[in-house]
Amino acid sequence: MMTIPRVVAMISRGQADNMLYTLCCSILCNLAAGADARLLIMQQRRSVEGICQLLMGGRTPMRNNAASLLRNLAMDEFAATRIAAISGVVPALLKLIDEEDQTDLGIIAATGCLTNLCAISSCRTEIVNEGGLDVLMKCTHTQNRPEVRAGAADCIANLALDNYVGRIL
Repeated sequence: MMTIPRVVAMISRGQADNMLYTLCCSILCNLAAGADARLLIMQQRRSVEGICQLLMGGRTPMRNNAASLLRNLAMDEFAATRIAAISGVVPALLKLIDEEDQTDLGIIAATGCLTNLCAISSCRTEIVNEGGLDVLMKCTHTQNRPEVRAGAADCIANLALDNYVGRIL
């Protein structure tokens, strides 16, 4: 029987093949939209770290799934703080947005995750320092689907919460 702890463990240890990984990420992503499941996922040892490692490596579909899962986890401020503390997450999300062959769903997942991470002041500064403002502005001008542009615009609006970032805008 697959339980949330077992699924999280499989993903964070890299024990799932591509198809199983995609299915597990989709299930966890949907579950992570609920506060109780988010808490259960967060309680699993090294769950956030494992998911972030998948975001930073692997093929684009796997990274998109990891971004979707992290987006939903980052709805919780405690989870967002843990995610933001992991080195390389912000650059990996910005890279997903800026890839030439990226899908709209991948961009929506990455911008949504960054939007949620903007609750953390240090993360807002990191996004700007990593060139995120340029990536997000480009996204608002070059993407065709309104929901993709809106996701980037939401993130830019949240970046303006920081006085330092607000002066740049």
